[in-house]
Amino acid sequence: MNKVFISNTKVQNTETDIVFCPTNRLSEKLEAVDTSGKTVYVIDVHCVFTNNKKQLKLQDQGGVTIYRQLLQKFDGNQDKLKVVFYSPISQEDLVKLKPENYVLSLLPLVECKYEEGQFESELARIISDNKFPLFNNASENLLSGWALFRADNNRKENDFVETQYKHKTPTDKPRVITFIDDEINEWRETYSKIFEQGKNIRLIMYQKEKHPFWEFSEEKIDNLKNHVMQSALIVSDFYLQENHAPNTWLSNKQLEDKSGFKLFNAIKGGGYKDGIHKGVPYIMYTSSNKIQYYQYLDAHGIDNWLVKDVRPNATAFEKKDGFYTFKKVIEEFTHQESSHLYAILKLYWERIQKLEARIKEMDYDRISNWWYSLSGQNEEDREEIQVKSSWEKCKKASSENVDEVIGLLKDSWMAIRANMNRETVFAESVGSMDRHFTAASVCSNLGKLFEFFNFTQGMKLNTYFKFLFCIRNIGSHYKQYKSIELEDALIYFDCWLTVLEKKEVRVFEAFKPLLNVEEFIFQGKTLNTSDTFVYALLYGYIQFINGFHLKESSLANVLIKKRVSEILFNADKKILAAELETDFFGEFGNKIFLKKHRNNRTNSPNANRIVSNWKSGGTNYGIIIEQDGRMYITNNA
Repeated sequence: MNKVFISNTKVQNTETDIVFCPTNRLSEKLEAVDTSGKTVYVIDVHCVFTNNKKQLKLQDQGGVTIYRQLLQKFDGNQDKLKVVFYSPISQEDLVKLKPENYVLSLLPLVECKYEEGQFESELARIISDNKFPLFNNASENLLSGWALFRADNNRKENDFVETQYKHKTPTDKPRVITFIDDEINEWRETYSKIFEQGKNIRLIMYQKEKHPFWEFSEEKIDNLKNHVMQSALIVSDFYLQENHAPNTWLSNKQLEDKSGFKLFNAIKGGGYKDGIHKGVPYIMYTSSNKIQYYQYLDAHGIDNWLVKDVRPNATAFEKKDGFYTFKKVIEEFTHQESSHLYAILKLYWERIQKLEARIKEMDYDRISNWWYSLSGQNEEDREEIQVKSSWEKCKKASSENVDEVIGLLKDSWMAIRANMNRETVFAESVGSMDRHFTAASVCSNLGKLFEFFNFTQGMKLNTYFKFLFCIRNIGSHYKQYKSIELEDALIYFDCWLTVLEKKEVRVFEAFKPLLNVEEFIFQGKTLNTSDTFVYALLYGYIQFINGFHLKESSLANVLIKKRVSEILFNADKKILAAELETDFFGEFGNKIFLKKHRNNRTNSPNANRIVSNWKSGGTNYGIIIEQDGRMYITNNA
């Protein structure tokens, strides 16, 4: 094994192969370095670069700068680079002096104690152990930026990249992040440091040397489907099979031919191929910083783009800024409020796919019966339905409408997915304060599912049906649509999916009242049909939570409880009180009930009640959850 000593002082030793390398004219001296793996580079941490003319001191701990230059020389062969540092200062103290050189705490270092034979024996042991952590310039820069960010005492953010949704619940788990790269081993040390405790990071090697040579193949990634299905986020290199070419301009056709884009299509789907999972968020992490590439990939569905800083001479500010960008982009999918929405949408796509697969397995009669049924109606109602419409015609229509139903679900899902992070930016760019258009449109469009059912006069419908109709109306009316947020669209989506997923009963039977008695739900209009309630969404949610139907829609229930609290907190309490005290809601007193609807509902104390413990003139608005789990508004909290 050859040893190259790099120091400011010439090393004298005749028994080993020692080459003296002065630190001026560094790039020239490193032109002919041995990249075979047979040489160990022993570097003095405290090399100082000087200018021959002015003899100016330019940088302390210059040995790390030499190491970064060596990383560039060993690009693609980092496993062959063997570096040992030496210094009279401990690793911990070296990093305290210059946090950006955090790599010194991970690489082998001989702490010179000036004891006879100590340096030689320590060096011999390190070489014998042959354990040299792997880095490349990009991973070392990210690690350096994290260390600088961590040392900045003025910031308020957490030191690490967070993988836990910040509004934690007992069932919420850290998000699984899957990194796919042909140089993944050079990132292990960095990722192990910069992510929070309890992280679930999967580092997947793209094995580009496997057959077929020089061609992208999904088979070069072991267990790709399982990793994708279990991940909350995929982060992939763009140049998996090819040599990195950040300085070469590529056409759109050339971009499509790159292995990273082919992997993206394999996972998300492209052309006539469905892909493994269209709903999983996807980030490209690449050495190219050309915005035109990102614009092209963004149009194909890439969620974001991160640039690897591969420069060996990046400044401390650039490194810290690079880590901060990395942290913010990743946390958008793992920690911030948006991560919760991404997780829900991923789940919804899986539910749509399962529903579509189950329907495809049905024959003609089973599809018809799944969609619409006369069973459970009394004889009078059945006769009335059969008089007004042909059962066979209804069966044929329902069977033909299945593809349209799945298509409508997918279109609505895509509308949410495409606008989740961009609607606010777009709205601001055109001078609009509207943040609700897409969410309201999704609710209105999903409400078109009602058109595929054959409703006839005399059918009795339950609270669940009327809740769906109420949200559809709110999303469709100008005076109310601005009350709908993105989470309301997700709630509405979940409620529809829950109905369509029913296996034990037919879809339409989910809308039947329990006692074959028409049930009532507040529809958002007063007796004056030209008027609407400002907080109709709040009242509809409370009645839905307090109902008896389809309790298995647990995700919707959780989201609704959160939205009820948000709406109540932000509500104009004067308007709220005026609406709750209107004659439409019935008697004002110790308890408030909804007015009877055509005298055909029971006057049970819990039937459609919205308010409890109301106090005349009270101002302490809050939510009461009674022992039976039902939710009510009070102004006497």
